[in-house]
Amino acid sequence: MAPPPERQPQLIVYPDALGGTIESLIGLMDGEMADWFPGGVHLLPPFPSSGDRGFAPTRYDHVEPEFGSWEDLEALARAVPLTLDVMVNHISRRSLEFVDFRAHGRASAGADMFMRPHKVWLDGDAPDEDLPRLFLRRPHSPFLEVPIGDGDTTEVVWATFGVSEHESEQIDLDWRSPLTRAKYREWFGGLADAGVVEVRLDAVGYLVKEAGTSCFMVEPAIWDALDCLRDIADAVGLRVLPEVHATPDVVASLDAHGYTTYDFVLPGLMLDALHTRSTGRLAEHLATLAPTRVTMLDCHDGVPVSPDLVGIVPEDDLRTLTAALEDRGANINRILGAAERGIDFDVHQINISYLDAADGPDGLAVARAVQLFSPGRPQVYYQGLLGGGNDLAAIERTGEGRAVNRTDYTVDEARHALASPIARRQRRLLEIRSRHPAFAAERPSIARPHDDGITARWDHLDAWCQLDADVTTRTATVTMSPFPGLEPGPV
Repeated sequence: MAPPPERQPQLIVYPDALGGTIESLIGLMDGEMADWFPGGVHLLPPFPSSGDRGFAPTRYDHVEPEFGSWEDLEALARAVPLTLDVMVNHISRRSLEFVDFRAHGRASAGADMFMRPHKVWLDGDAPDEDLPRLFLRRPHSPFLEVPIGDGDTTEVVWATFGVSEHESEQIDLDWRSPLTRAKYREWFGGLADAGVVEVRLDAVGYLVKEAGTSCFMVEPAIWDALDCLRDIADAVGLRVLPEVHATPDVVASLDAHGYTTYDFVLPGLMLDALHTRSTGRLAEHLATLAPTRVTMLDCHDGVPVSPDLVGIVPEDDLRTLTAALEDRGANINRILGAAERGIDFDVHQINISYLDAADGPDGLAVARAVQLFSPGRPQVYYQGLLGGGNDLAAIERTGEGRAVNRTDYTVDEARHALASPIARRQRRLLEIRSRHPAFAAERPSIARPHDDGITARWDHLDAWCQLDADVTTRTATVTMSPFPGLEPGPV
């Protein structure tokens, strides 16, 4: 008995990162990576977009021509289980809907779709005491003044994300509007028709805006919003995967409400264990990790730090780890408005390749082994899989700190990297996780044979599979009950 499909390894990749097109990705999935990822592919946004490498979509019924065609997307969905992002919190300022709003203002047929301050505060102005409460992802304020028509009048809209105080490519949507819900139904329905099986609800935590709150994961209204989205997805046969960076108690609430979500704690805890040469915090976390979580090490964003690790790793240790990673080429994505909110430690994410974060191939292999022996569904980011290091040239070329871990490979480069020793080590781990019947169990048992060691053992009926890892020597060994085609031994 193989592990259930919802817990099988899944590749996460940009549509143009492995050869430039979806067609080239399909070729690699059918060829060099055949059977590596029975859980399928989480394809980062392939839609026409005006910014943020796909996360400012103008529409959801076309593929960006540089990446291929809608038929290519359907072909990928036929080849593997496919997850796609839907940016439920926002849409591009260059979308037809917002272009019409900029032309006609409140007279636009789609005006009610967009979140504006007067929908939160009756007079349209946030009181002085409310502004410091807002969880900011743009400098100073989420409010954006846009000219209407010939520019004689302006309207203020909400734009959670953006790098500039005065510009943003991502305009927030009002989830309560019937027009917005109709769009969700249109988008979800079109993706389901294309063969997509799951939608990741990107930035869903920012969807609810209420006076007197941070406007992030506002309870109880956030559960109404999530339930609304899940109902729309259920109606067309899609699963939903909320993406929420939050403190552990908030993530536990997602579990309690029956949602699969991400474990954004493991990436930092694994690095903490490698750095401190102690597995205490890591073992404690894995022993209680919900089997419904999606695990990861690296991704298209940075290594999550705050708020994800708040209360799990002491602040002084986080500072020490951050400094060590900066010495390895990391750059820092900081919490905006931290001082105004009384936050002393302002590291939000650490941008670095996981190869460099783990201090080389042995550290990466041990980290991947721990991830693949953890509860939940493992997602493996393409750059870590290929053993890619810090892409400093990409930062210089794009001016984007996160580009350090967003390398674009030609097909030949990808094939060469997939044949490298570090990729082959990860492939063996993926095969064990995908095929050994012990992983049909709900979760492993976790133990610490010594301070710098961790053991994860999976048992199902007569089948068993065990990982013994050491974060000091950066070694790991797999032992298992016999299974055809799988070999025990060092990772």
